[in-house]
Amino acid sequence: MSPHHLRRWGAALLGTTLVAGLLGGGSAGAVSGGISVPDGTHSFTAKINFGGIHACSGALIEPSWVVTAKSCFAEGTTPVVAGVPTQPTTVVIGRTDLTASTGYEAPAVSIIPHPDRNLALVRLSGRAAGIPAIPIATTEPAASETLTISGYGRTATEWVPNRLHAASFTVHDVDPSLIDIVGAAAGATICKGDAGGPAFRESDGSPQLVAINNTSWQKGCLAETASQDGATGTRVDDLTDWIQQNTPSDCNSVGWAGTGNQQDHVVRLGDYSGDCTADIINQNSDGALRGWRGTGDLSANNRMFVGPGVTAGNGWTTSAFPRIITGDFNGDGRTDIMNHNTDGKLRVFPSTGDLTADNKLFTTSYDVGSGWTTSTFPRIITGDFNGDGRTDIMNHNTDGKLRVFPSTGDLTADNKLFTTSYDVGSGWTTSTFPRIITGDFNGDGRTDIMNHNTDGKLRVFPSTGDLTADNKLFTTSYIVGSGWTTSTFPRIITGDFNGDGRTDIMNHNTDGKLRVFPSTGDLTADNKLFTTSYIVGSGWTTSTFPRIITGDFNGDGRTDIMNHNTDGKLRVFPSTGDLTADNKLFTTSYIVGSGWTTSTFPRLF
Repeated sequence: MSPHHLRRWGAALLGTTLVAGLLGGGSAGAVSGGISVPDGTHSFTAKINFGGIHACSGALIEPSWVVTAKSCFAEGTTPVVAGVPTQPTTVVIGRTDLTASTGYEAPAVSIIPHPDRNLALVRLSGRAAGIPAIPIATTEPAASETLTISGYGRTATEWVPNRLHAASFTVHDVDPSLIDIVGAAAGATICKGDAGGPAFRESDGSPQLVAINNTSWQKGCLAETASQDGATGTRVDDLTDWIQQNTPSDCNSVGWAGTGNQQDHVVRLGDYSGDCTADIINQNSDGALRGWRGTGDLSANNRMFVGPGVTAGNGWTTSAFPRIITGDFNGDGRTDIMNHNTDGKLRVFPSTGDLTADNKLFTTSYDVGSGWTTSTFPRIITGDFNGDGRTDIMNHNTDGKLRVFPSTGDLTADNKLFTTSYDVGSGWTTSTFPRIITGDFNGDGRTDIMNHNTDGKLRVFPSTGDLTADNKLFTTSYIVGSGWTTSTFPRIITGDFNGDGRTDIMNHNTDGKLRVFPSTGDLTADNKLFTTSYIVGSGWTTSTFPRIITGDFNGDGRTDIMNHNTDGKLRVFPSTGDLTADNKLFTTSYIVGSGWTTSTFPRLF
């Protein structure tokens, strides 16, 4: 067959024999004519299930992002649009054998379709920590080049295979958006369920993503009768800029709301540069802000925050701005900052990501709210309540009413960020519930809330993600703990300490002992969320360590902790992820700063 004929196939088949398999008719599993790959091979390959309608393959290109075929999300003739998938979508990565429990499994929280190609980016609810992503190829494919294709689609003999398969294919023709390919060995073909699967080259032993599966004649696939060989792939090598612009990290969407003096408080650091490694900004008593980009280096003392830092703002005194609130308000993967003045006005400064010189990090700002006085709203709570990758805010008035303002992501002018709001709870008075705790406790990509009553009972309200009307966001609740009184446990700390995509909780008793309760993710009944606990530290008294600071300091997808002693020394304890026994979670520590006394620096964020 000539390259000209192969090119015609790619055009004629687009939208007619797309290789996204219908689950109702049966699909899933592998490249026909290939081989079942050994466990752990091509672990970047993803299996995608779109609501029981389509099963596709894909490729992990960032810890929180998978690329696949746009056709995987098609429902009839309705165009695929950006946003939350129209059907519940599950992504499995790093699981060579689908019957095993290895790898990473998470819901998809949003999709971004390419405007012209059969390609879509899929955002996961968390990070596929520990699974290497495949880099995008930097050179275009060439005719006669051999590529490897892996996928979970149908084979010649199996309707729903359980193992990942792979085979070699030869490029016959290249055009600006597609490649034409045929099997390099007899019987190699691409079947339903392989749509979006990676076509990659090996360069010095490392894979590079060249294209994703687009269309195929499906010769040799089970229940197919086509006699023609060949398939097409959608090129990705020339989409590097588009992909980078549309794949922000998910590290910053929970956000954090900080009060004036943070002594005896827990602080969550932001990721202002957007690289999924915590950065730090301090505010001195004169209101000057100074920032350091985190290097991620926790191999020795004083390697995490190096150099003199850069000026990031002035005049942010605690008297002028009783609250500072952080979060990824526009969904670009970087932590932004919001100040809250004494008149109740909210103003957001979106991060540019630039921590290379003074006054480059925050260069514009926009009003986003007014009337939010501390007397009217004793608490402001942040979170990604609808799972769209942007930080929303919730106010809590003196009557105990909770109201969420979902972020539109629009930071182009004043008062465009929060344009609607919805009641989501009532009766949450500060006297009844001295603490409100947030986290993604079940790992579905949405922020849940937990109330903590005066008797020490913990109750979680899982988010439904529904912010279309009042009282639809939190419709069920479950008891998850008791006896956590504020007098016994002066601090409760949250984080994904073992890196499994779910928020765990840590209590801190009056003797300074730290104990972590890893989340099971089970919010189907009372007392199923936290069933085990482990001691992870001792001697962390509030008098010795006026602050405990959390963040992912080395970028491995796990929450680390930092103590801040009365002399102003900062020491990080990186998480090992090991919550199988006492005292295995934090086994080493490193000094990362000194002289940061609470009197000199009343706030960190």
